[in-house]
Amino acid sequence: MNIVTPEQMAQMDRDTIASGIPGIDLMEKAGEACTEAILKCANRDEKVLILCGSGNNGGDGLVIARLLKEKRMDCALWIIGDGTNVSEDNALNQKRYEAVGGTIGLGLEKQEDLWSDILDRCTMIVDCVFGTGLKERPLPEAILKLFKTINRSRRRVIAVDIPSGLHGEKGFCLGTALLAERTLAIQNIKTGHLLGDGPDVCGEMEVLDIGILQETVQHRRLMTTKADLVFPQTRRKNTHKYHYGSIAVVAGSSGMLGAGLLAAAAALKTGAGLVTLYVPQTVVDPVMIKARPEIMVEAYETAPSVAMLKPKTSTVLFGPGIGRNRDDRIFLEELTDFTGEVIIDADGLIPYQKTASRFTQKNKVPILTPHLGELATLTGYSAEACRRDTLAIAEEWAQKHKALMVVKGYRSLTLGPEGLVYFNPTGNPGMATAGSGDVLAGMIAAVVAQRGATTAAVATAVYHHGKAGDLYAKKYGETGLTAGDLIENLEWRIRTD
Repeated sequence: MNIVTPEQMAQMDRDTIASGIPGIDLMEKAGEACTEAILKCANRDEKVLILCGSGNNGGDGLVIARLLKEKRMDCALWIIGDGTNVSEDNALNQKRYEAVGGTIGLGLEKQEDLWSDILDRCTMIVDCVFGTGLKERPLPEAILKLFKTINRSRRRVIAVDIPSGLHGEKGFCLGTALLAERTLAIQNIKTGHLLGDGPDVCGEMEVLDIGILQETVQHRRLMTTKADLVFPQTRRKNTHKYHYGSIAVVAGSSGMLGAGLLAAAAALKTGAGLVTLYVPQTVVDPVMIKARPEIMVEAYETAPSVAMLKPKTSTVLFGPGIGRNRDDRIFLEELTDFTGEVIIDADGLIPYQKTASRFTQKNKVPILTPHLGELATLTGYSAEACRRDTLAIAEEWAQKHKALMVVKGYRSLTLGPEGLVYFNPTGNPGMATAGSGDVLAGMIAAVVAQRGATTAAVATAVYHHGKAGDLYAKKYGETGLTAGDLIENLEWRIRTD
């Protein structure tokens, strides 16, 4: 499934019009598709308030209002602003709406004395105020106040294309956004639906196909689907453990033994043939007591080295629980000459930052797994910048440093050095728990060991990680989910469809 920016969507819209489909006809199709979707979730006695802006998003709302009126639904329509500077298609649809007996209110945001009465008389609000092209600047105070009043009213809000007040590309609220129960995305999901505040603001997503051409822009951002998954595959019968990867997990320190244990266990449960956990000598005894019997445990005295790895090691995972009070730059530099794959997680990203240029120079593509705070440390941007511009910052780093990166979050991003990006559709807030990232790192190591270090392989691991969380939540709910539960709920069924 293609994920697009507002700029790409606008280009596809222009190209579709240039192909011979008038913009007014596209607006009619959008309005028809939205009306059908609204009627499916509307009650029989619904009273609908339609809020429109002066652009094409508002034009969609005018089509919806006309079609609902023709269905004899009780609806009222207000345009935010004074009705001037409207788009050509918006103006035409105002006339069409008035031709069927519709009345249009103007400037609701400036008539605070009417808000209570209007909201009391509606049960559903259709939001067509701003589209996805909203600029990165604060909304007028009167509009912010109206939006906050609507949110407090707890009326059902159905957003057309995107909730008003949400940045269509970056996914942060421009002061305040209308909180939608459901968002009807026109033709494509936009990046802003999935980033930052987007998932909380948009509610349930529905994509409406209105025939806008897709092939006129290059699609490099995708939502991972089952068709994209490259793991698991049917195993050949005459195989042995080394066909499925020998993984070295270099992890753990005093007080953080669990990180390496979870990563190693997750790698085993993701099908790795052999997993060896390397820990400092000072903690090897408690680790051996706690480790699953299938995990081999080795100790190193002061610092890890490539020389300590088993001869057939195919993949190294470095970083979970190692702590920040040590310098592993020499080991990272050695890994630039390691012939297998390298995954760098958690505190391992700190020494990696100091050796990133060496990885790039040697064309060694590491797999990095930061959360937003670690992304800030890694890239040198502020935490707030990473929150507000996650995708652009991560894309810049991955391509500049030729790295494969997973930015962990509700809709985790998998970014390849070639510019490909996968948004992950699985997972839930219950997974925001200690050790969840360690499990993911182990899973990535195992999938990569078996399927190669491709963007699709890493995105596949992220998908199954989220799926395990969803399976647990379906059975028990989100609260109380632990990292160990993720491992126990991994489901490796071969697709037959």
